Amino acid sequence: YYTINAYLADAAGLRPGSPVTLDGVRIGEVEGVAVSGDPRGNIRVQLRISQRNPVPGDAKLTLASSGIFGDSFLAFSGAS
Repeated sequence: YYTINAYLADAAGLRPGSPVTLDGVRIGEVEGVAVSGDPRGNIRVQLRISQRNPVPGDAKLTLASSGIFGDSFLAFSGAS
């Protein structure tokens, strides 16, 4: 596994263990969520990603939801 830190304006519903996907395939999970003073975003989300699934540098990250209860997850998409 390797770690990616993402900075978001809002992390509504994210928690440790929430899935991380790349073009619809689960590649990891949220490891931690913390308040950040970083100008890139108020929330720092630490992602644990499988080394078998490298995230392309041009992939976009979005906060998404699924399921009957609207469980939140992070989705990388648009990779070339």
